[in-house]
Amino acid sequence: MKDLHEMGVEQRDSNGRYTYWLPSVVSIQPQQQKSQDIWHIVFQEGEATVDLSQCDMVMFYGETGDLPIAFLADAATHEVCVMVHQEHASHPLVLHPHQRKGQEDVLTNQILCRENQRRRVVFAKACVRQRLLQTQWLKPISQKALDRLKAQTALMPVRLLESCYAKRHWAEYYASLGLTGNHQDNKPVSQALDSLSDYLQSIMLRWVYLHRLSPFHGFLHEPINATSLLHDLMEPVRHWVELAVHQSFREGGEGQLTARSMARLKTMLTERVEVPNLQIEATRDNILHGTVMAARAYIMKDMRNLVFPQDAEAREVRRPIKTSYEVPGAIRRYRG
Repeated sequence: MKDLHEMGVEQRDSNGRYTYWLPSVVSIQPQQQKSQDIWHIVFQEGEATVDLSQCDMVMFYGETGDLPIAFLADAATHEVCVMVHQEHASHPLVLHPHQRKGQEDVLTNQILCRENQRRRVVFAKACVRQRLLQTQWLKPISQKALDRLKAQTALMPVRLLESCYAKRHWAEYYASLGLTGNHQDNKPVSQALDSLSDYLQSIMLRWVYLHRLSPFHGFLHEPINATSLLHDLMEPVRHWVELAVHQSFREGGEGQLTARSMARLKTMLTERVEVPNLQIEATRDNILHGTVMAARAYIMKDMRNLVFPQDAEAREVRRPIKTSYEVPGAIRRYRG
């Protein structure tokens, strides 16, 4: 049997509650104990004992068996979000707990934040700033470029600046692989990049739904007929995709590039890295969740500024930025 992390279980430091991602469920049965909140779940890769009173979310993915009504009722009692994400489905089925009287309406706040041009520009600039900083593995970004971004007060100049630096970045990216041209000229590499981006967005989508956000109401990206918010939130973590494909191409060329890059990315997600701006250490998959939590904190006005967890290879000793959210499973490096 796999251990909890391999199985897709995450513990959140702030409240000690769990999330479960269980593949290809075979059976769900109540545990024969006094408590009716504990369920024994058998799935393709093992089994798990799930205490719904200690959960935030249970997600079943792949081919899923029958879901007992009693299980759903217990999940509702303990305000546990239940998701079913079947293979090849673009969006999961989401069963949210009921909205309690007086509970904050996240979706309304997201739309209002998006309509407020000042706050929308702040959100967009935070996404682009993280994107620029995280491209430094390939080429350093000048302070002048960051200052230009900081000075912008409207959305269109922010988009134009991001587009300008993106064009330059991709030219350098392909050149570093010994290739010429752009995405259209290098299909194996561009297809691998697209596949890995879709994979990360599918994971992020689950956290977006868990936190009751709309994936269609973005800030930097515009159309609401696309998952614009996911495109926004990909900016701080897109370098993981680029690194996975870059390293795989350098090692083995174009042969089975997508499969090899995907395997590398999945390994990267389980690795612990430093997050200097928060002075913590966390796995990349938990940083992915923390990115969504950061967006929610800003949208709900829990934080005045949007502060994404910023991963790095090396540890830096500095005072951490205080945030209203905690990256799940993080180890705090700073003691003050």
